[in-house]
Amino acid sequence: MSELLRERDFLVQVGYCAYQLISNKISEIYIANGFADILRHLRMSESKTCDLSNFPAEVSLKVLKYLDATDLSLASCVWSELGSDGSVWENLCKRTWKIPDSLYKNKPKSWKSLYLLLDESCVQFNVEPEWGLKFLDEKELLKRTDSRGIAQFINGTTRLHWNQVRSFLTLRKNTDVLEHLTGMMNFKDQFLPTSLRKFFAMFHVPVLGDRQRMDTVLAIFSREFSTQNAQDSHVTFDGVSIIAYALVLLSVDQFALAGQIRNKMSKREFIKNTLRALENADASCEKFTSEVGDYYDNVYLLGHIAPEKWD
Repeated sequence: MSELLRERDFLVQVGYCAYQLISNKISEIYIANGFADILRHLRMSESKTCDLSNFPAEVSLKVLKYLDATDLSLASCVWSELGSDGSVWENLCKRTWKIPDSLYKNKPKSWKSLYLLLDESCVQFNVEPEWGLKFLDEKELLKRTDSRGIAQFINGTTRLHWNQVRSFLTLRKNTDVLEHLTGMMNFKDQFLPTSLRKFFAMFHVPVLGDRQRMDTVLAIFSREFSTQNAQDSHVTFDGVSIIAYALVLLSVDQFALAGQIRNKMSKREFIKNTLRALENADASCEKFTSEVGDYYDNVYLLGHIAPEKWD
């Protein structure tokens, strides 16, 4: 029994020490983020709640800038003046919709009203993308003809549903938007199949029978990948195009339904055919020749380069 008591006391002491360490660490984090005033007031108060009206205005506003729209609206019911402060809603707008700059070209009369307009545009976009873009155009926040601005709008917020974004980018008329979005992706020093997977994740991949559309989207990817990697690796547009198309064909070959393809391509055949195509196009480079076997392994192990698994 005495051993059990000693063990219990030991665990209690360990728990207390852990609690003290965690509390001290939290205090350090808060102080490092400029919340020393809050800690000091809380320590002086016996209350378990925090009344922001008791703090200096700049401290209270800094706290509110960490809230989302729902929590900020609730806070406004308690601290109406603080919760309605323009700087708080301006911060929330720019955190939620980072770009394009045209959204904030003209200072709004009310940042809260602007937030509600942008939120409504996202709600409508998530029902039908064209509705959301038309709403932004009508409110003179973003022109429907501004493909770069639309790409920035999509890229600058997490409020848009991924499936609606993919459906929107799949349409031929929105190819310019897809191209601008691709330009915002980072392909520098990236493994080519990984970059191609990221690219294909943005839209519904056209079927191989639609050769014109496939050529268009692969050209968009190849142009951006080669541009970002040309200086260091001597990667060319033609070389990337050949590799990208080879990976698509390999994926179709490897993951076709039983009976559709009798003899699947071997790794040796893939390497031989791809290197020959690169040499014929005078697009061979050290990067491709050293990695081409890894490209095959990537598809073989991770699956289709452009699966429709997101639907």
